[in-house]
Amino acid sequence: MKTLVFYGTKYGAAKRYAIWIADALGAQWNDCKADVPATLDDFDTVVFGGSLYAGMVRGRRALLKRKEQLKGKKLILFTVGLTDPADEERLEEIRRMNFPAELLEQAEVFHFRGRVETGKLQGIDRMILKMVKRVSKSKSAEEQTPEQAAMAAMLSGDADYMEQEAIRPLLEAVRGESVRVNAR
Repeated sequence: MKTLVFYGTKYGAAKRYAIWIADALGAQWNDCKADVPATLDDFDTVVFGGSLYAGMVRGRRALLKRKEQLKGKKLILFTVGLTDPADEERLEEIRRMNFPAELLEQAEVFHFRGRVETGKLQGIDRMILKMVKRVSKSKSAEEQTPEQAAMAAMLSGDADYMEQEAIRPLLEAVRGESVRVNAR
């Protein structure tokens, strides 16, 4: 079984997960902007991951462009962001906003916590962080969503929620050792 892992990222969190996944599977990994093979004919399994920005999955166009080529393949999707993996309602909303129903029915979908390095934020991302800071000051800890709480925690510095161990259920799904865990 030959596996392709490709990803979309802005600051590198999805890339880090993609490398961990590819290394564990002995698979090829590629940045969706640079070097995804034109055809997926050589692959039995395709793993795509993207970082979340304002609820949108980075790099998803590269996946959707290959929608027809994905038919009949094992498809694994993962997202990376500050959303709590236990917030199934929010994750389902993200899935529906980003992926067509036929892909979701074919795929197993996972979500991993990401990281933010405030010193590396650029332009609009820096502005958004400042706005979140103002909003978080106006809410008590109990009133904040888990995403707002995570962002508020990083206002005083960086936040890194990445854990290599988190990929274990995804690896099991690729290897056929699980039953649609965290999948739609």
